[in-house]
Amino acid sequence: MPGDAAARARAARAAARLRSGEPFEVVRAAEGDPEPAPLPDAPLPDAKLVDYVGPTVLAAALALQPGDVSDPVRSSTGFHVVELVAREPDGVPPFADIRDEVTAEARRRAGDDALRAYLDDLRARASIEIAPTLP
Repeated sequence: MPGDAAARARAARAAARLRSGEPFEVVRAAEGDPEPAPLPDAPLPDAKLVDYVGPTVLAAALALQPGDVSDPVRSSTGFHVVELVAREPDGVPPFADIRDEVTAEARRRAGDDALRAYLDDLRARASIEIAPTLP
């Protein structure tokens, strides 16, 4: 593709600058293109991250250790440089840490179930007649 060599060179410069310790924002402003869909500033599971970056870039990110910067990675949308900031272990957090969220979800589901039962009961007791014509 035309411009591939120039894009790969920019990505290589970006990777080198990141490895030398330059701040990500500075390197992105100088070497990067605007992001069509910026990543949320929060931890993301692999299944969600692939929606943002695609499988090729995700595979490169999974091969990194925290603090590492990838070589340029070619995807269908261009070249990418990945810097892995942190990685959280997979698994379910301790119940004590998520008790409030679990309780809120249980209450929400109980409310949904109660509403569904009420609507089903109303529907079963209703007598619906369809008028043949409008008055």
